[in-house]
Amino acid sequence: MKLSCRVHLLGGRWFSILRDAQEKYVAQYDDNVFRVWSLLDGSPRKVDMGTNTGVQSGCNYTNLQTDLLAYNTAVADTAAKLKLLKTAEDEFAVVNAGQKATTSRLFKVNYKYPVGDLNEYLTSGILQDSSGNYVVKNADTIISQGSSTLPTNYALGTEVTDEHPNLASQGFRVYEAILTTAATHSASDLTTKTTALTTAKTNYDNAVTAEATAYTAYNSEVTSCAITDGQVPSNAYLKDATADDIEFLTLNDYTFVLNKNKEVAMKSTTTAALPNQAFVVINVVAYNVDYKVLLTIGNTTTTFTHSTPAAAVINNNAQAKTDANSIASALATAINNNSSYTAVQVGPGISITSSSSFKIEVRGGSQQDGIYAFQNSVPNVSRLPIQAKNDYKLKIINTTDIDIDDMWVKFETSNGQTYGAGAG
Repeated sequence: MKLSCRVHLLGGRWFSILRDAQEKYVAQYDDNVFRVWSLLDGSPRKVDMGTNTGVQSGCNYTNLQTDLLAYNTAVADTAAKLKLLKTAEDEFAVVNAGQKATTSRLFKVNYKYPVGDLNEYLTSGILQDSSGNYVVKNADTIISQGSSTLPTNYALGTEVTDEHPNLASQGFRVYEAILTTAATHSASDLTTKTTALTTAKTNYDNAVTAEATAYTAYNSEVTSCAITDGQVPSNAYLKDATADDIEFLTLNDYTFVLNKNKEVAMKSTTTAALPNQAFVVINVVAYNVDYKVLLTIGNTTTTFTHSTPAAAVINNNAQAKTDANSIASALATAINNNSSYTAVQVGPGISITSSSSFKIEVRGGSQQDGIYAFQNSVPNVSRLPIQAKNDYKLKIINTTDIDIDDMWVKFETSNGQTYGAGAG
């Protein structure tokens, strides 16, 4: 795999973007431009630099995407044509080499070593006995024997009898064998392969030209969307950032950019103050217990109580059955009877607001956390309800003695309604 890019391969800051098995990329930040290539096939990907201050007016991301796809297609076509050219070259070489007959000299002997003796035997070459008959062998295979005529394509080579006295002692004269191999391909075959090679070379050259043209068009669009130093706003986050100044972190589908040379500071503007609000969650339902909400304004504490029916009553009175929603509804009704507060039942929970600052405490249930409440913070995400008031903001503390893992979240209902199911 190689990167399909002709410039900027050495400078800037390089980093990886590994999302999943099918989304693996290598990226570069250089000259105020992000560039991204696929690690699966090396092809570049379009990077949308936005449309805010600094992006040139001639930048057209639709044209950039079109020209990029055309360039990637041209690169793939060039690779395919190169593969065909190499195949044509290999086939031409074989046919060209097979135009003439070839000759080769064959001679090889081997030995066996029985106890107290040495046996020499021929594996390739020619032996001639005293009667003039030949034994012809090639790669330890007998080609012919017992004939005074050599087989077709074989001829006597250099005599080496004196160099092999063991064979000579058996009454043989020893020769190299000269094997003539006829041409394997005809002139017509060569003409066909020459034409195929010429065609493949032309197709490859045309593909290279088309790739260069596609690259010029693509690079022109990249240049049109490039942000020069003079165009970068003075307050831009990556203004004057060097390769050593920036770091990258990919989490799922998002890659975060950090400019270490940028001073971290809070803005002068502040968010609006949190409203006077609280949220109560009926977490565990039990019979014959009290569920209490204690609300305090100043030094005045008001207790709102709902008592669930005894379990024994259920057999005789179906109306005595209870659940989290009915408990929340009863408590919300009781709280609304006090003019200092407004309560809205939200599923198994209660949203409480007031025009005055207040504190909240909850008690009751059959076990710890049978009912719980929060105002501006919760200890961890497990305390977040799945139904609440839209736009409710609160802090998740996580570790009590460490501030760095604190986070603020906002609840949003799924349908945009004031109250209902949703997510933070």
